[in-house]
Amino acid sequence: MDSKSALFLSVCFVFSLTTAMPALAMTATQIGPYPNKIACDFYQTTAKKVTNCTPKKDAHSFCRVAMKSRLSRAIECNQNGRIVCTRPCSSVTKTKPLDHCAYDPERRSGYEITPYSFCASRPSP
Repeated sequence: MDSKSALFLSVCFVFSLTTAMPALAMTATQIGPYPNKIACDFYQTTAKKVTNCTPKKDAHSFCRVAMKSRLSRAIECNQNGRIVCTRPCSSVTKTKPLDHCAYDPERRSGYEITPYSFCASRPSP
């Protein structure tokens, strides 16, 4: 391979990294805080399950299924496809804890991540 071809390939590679790569994974501080709640984020870029964020009725229904709780709510729903769902902490509602967020192949931080926890820790007796 000559030097012009190598240069062209390296420029194309760097361009693809800067334009096609999704943003870095979200962190709890970027998602919340939502006191006494756990949260999961979902991204719908190729197949939208929620097509209308106003009103949030569809997004709330999506969150109830995705987070396995009738108490789940959509806190954020963007037309770009991002939905942030929350539900109360297990210690507050006496429900089964959520081990992982529902599968999402478009989630940047992982397909099945541990929910972001904003639960207040209880002091040991």
